[in-house]
Amino acid sequence: MLLGMGMALLGGSAAPVKAASLAGIAVPAYFSPLGDPSDWSSITAWGPSSPNAGPVKIVIMDAAYNGPPTNAPTATSCTYITDTSYINEITACHAAGIKVYGYVHCMAGCRPYGVNTTWNGLYDNGVYADINNWFNVYHVDGIFLDEGPGVGTWSAALPKFHPWGSPTGTYVNPISKNITGSGYYTPVYNLIWGSHSGAVILNPGGPTDSGYMNVANIICVMEEDYSDYMTNSWVAAQFQSGGGLSWVGQYPSSRFMHIINGIPYDAPLDVDSAVSLAISRHDGYIYCTDEGYNTLPSQVSGSSVWGENIWDAGHY
Repeated sequence: MLLGMGMALLGGSAAPVKAASLAGIAVPAYFSPLGDPSDWSSITAWGPSSPNAGPVKIVIMDAAYNGPPTNAPTATSCTYITDTSYINEITACHAAGIKVYGYVHCMAGCRPYGVNTTWNGLYDNGVYADINNWFNVYHVDGIFLDEGPGVGTWSAALPKFHPWGSPTGTYVNPISKNITGSGYYTPVYNLIWGSHSGAVILNPGGPTDSGYMNVANIICVMEEDYSDYMTNSWVAAQFQSGGGLSWVGQYPSSRFMHIINGIPYDAPLDVDSAVSLAISRHDGYIYCTDEGYNTLPSQVSGSSVWGENIWDAGHY
């Protein structure tokens, strides 16, 4: 069983494992249960324990300020709040057989574990507090660690990080000099798994080192625009011999995830092409969208991007 694997089962490679089918859909649901109740109903309607016996296996929850629900951060505080709409939706997901992961960003190893001040002067509770809040208040199944590290960082010093939305030339240093990816992420994994018996999805969104399989149950190794995913020669080369992801075939495909953005809303059958290519690239979990992460993919009558996600994941 994927969820609940200990550290001893995460590391180490095996003989190449062919990806014969998808493991399911993993939805980055970065929208409020109160603001988009119909989208949440569409998610739970396609869980494996729903009457539809659908392929939606994972949901990633993120509140307004990149983490668990809080009040708007100021220079002196960022107060966690108990949002019953999130609790109720997590309960509904569990009833539908869907695993829920709470969103926590890591700035590729540059976000401190504890209380700190962000690059733009705001109070930040830190990585550990966000993790604990997701588990203790919302009873999630695991944590989605966003802004993951790239190739060459597992055993080497992490580079500085350019925060999303910050001015050009703004960088945050790693939490300590010469800390490696292993040094940063192993304690995070130990908190999630050891203290909370939770699972980890790590999201570098691109090529990364196989060493990170030691600290993640699933790695999102591709978060790409549809046109680049399908035709970009650099992307294709990552999965070939000598590429940054040439090692993925040594693990079960159910330990990998691809997110594909920018599916043309008027060409939902492009999802079929993306899913076929993802399987050939040894992917297990997938999400294809034309809408970003603040709403579900388009759900017009007849064929739609969301509908093709459901159909393809159930037929491949």
